[in-house]
Amino acid sequence: MALAKGPLLPMHALILPIAHVACSLELSAAASAEVDGYLAGLCQCFAARGAALLTFERYMASGSFEHMHLQALPLPQGLADGAQAAFEAHGQKLGIGFEVLPPGESVRAR
Repeated sequence: MALAKGPLLPMHALILPIAHVACSLELSAAASAEVDGYLAGLCQCFAARGAALLTFERYMASGSFEHMHLQALPLPQGLADGAQAAFEAHGQKLGIGFEVLPPGESVRAR
């Protein structure tokens, strides 16, 4: 985990696995568990400051390798409640649909 070099918000963090993988679905079980631990810690940290954890995955490709990393942002609680609707509305304008998973369900199960 590292702080973002060009943060979108204060406390913007990156979770970067050591192994080069194209996306989080390619993480080993051990690496996935480690990422989950960092996410849980950030969630607690942000909650203590009145913020919710917003994450999204970014794919990075560089000629000889692919590398994923998770962006972790502290979203003020007042904005967090409307985040899903904002993503869906903007996605709809771009022709992108989202599927919301039930709490605790992994995308790996899909």
